[in-house]
Amino acid sequence: MKWNHEEEFENVAAFLGKLFDKTPEDISDKFLNIPETYVLAFKEETDIKGVLVSIRDEKAYNIMELLYAAFEPNFNFKEGNVFNKLMNFCKKEYIDVIFTHTINENSFVNIDIEKLTNLVAIYMKVGMNLSLSHYKEKWYDKEKNELPKISTDNLEFHKKFKVSRKKKSKKFTLVGLKEISWTKVAELQNKVYSSIDFEGNINILSKNSVDYNISLITRLFSGYYGSLSEETSYFALTDEGELAGYIITLAPIDQRGFIVDFVVDPSYQSFGLGKALFRNSIIKYFEELNCENIGSAVTLANKRAVGMYQENGFEIKGKEEKEGILFID
Repeated sequence: MKWNHEEEFENVAAFLGKLFDKTPEDISDKFLNIPETYVLAFKEETDIKGVLVSIRDEKAYNIMELLYAAFEPNFNFKEGNVFNKLMNFCKKEYIDVIFTHTINENSFVNIDIEKLTNLVAIYMKVGMNLSLSHYKEKWYDKEKNELPKISTDNLEFHKKFKVSRKKKSKKFTLVGLKEISWTKVAELQNKVYSSIDFEGNINILSKNSVDYNISLITRLFSGYYGSLSEETSYFALTDEGELAGYIITLAPIDQRGFIVDFVVDPSYQSFGLGKALFRNSIIKYFEELNCENIGSAVTLANKRAVGMYQENGFEIKGKEEKEGILFID
């Protein structure tokens, strides 16, 4: 078992190149500019029989992303005890979470992906997209060719706004990215997502502790996914200062916005809080920031979220992809 610089990457590149039908140079080029590449090599004498290739997140240092799991066809997984060795290393390095993205034959070679559900929380995600033309078709008054206004449009930071459900109403104060506690975001994310049934797989946010939620949120707030938008990200606080809901977005790139996370506390759902946050963010993207598209990635098992996006004009774009998280207990 060799990690990082202890194993010459030329040997790993040659092994991966053979499995992926690529040249060693093609494989090496993928890792040239990555500060920390961790390679766990499984060997018989001097011959590599399998590797796990990961990169460490330099911004959220307790997180790693597993890029490749590649093994020869006759590799003995029971004897190799692959993921136990991986987790033992991570514990020593104070790594809490391992992400794996696009779980398919290109990232997990010669591994029964279905059996990974015992170790990895695997779930399906799909891209959603709302174009400017579809936005106008869905949201605009066709006769007046303008956006109908409602009472919660044009929300302002630090000012109270009211949402209502039947004869009941709630008031909230809107704050921005620089004023919100990351811990509060992690706690609310845990509360909401732990109630979602991810179709029999490990619930991705179901631990009693929010420690690893904070790892995920740290990854988000540290800019791992891109620069967050201070103009289109909103956080709604109760009079007691508790976080009732939020929408976190990215700053537009090439006239395209992106919704990273959108959550409302179940206690305040059906009041219109989510609609207010979502609507203000979408309107600002299109009407003030001149975006032509807004995207998001949604877990298919979260049918409520998928339905909400589609009701507001978003279309499913691209193919479904498997993603996963390996927890280090």
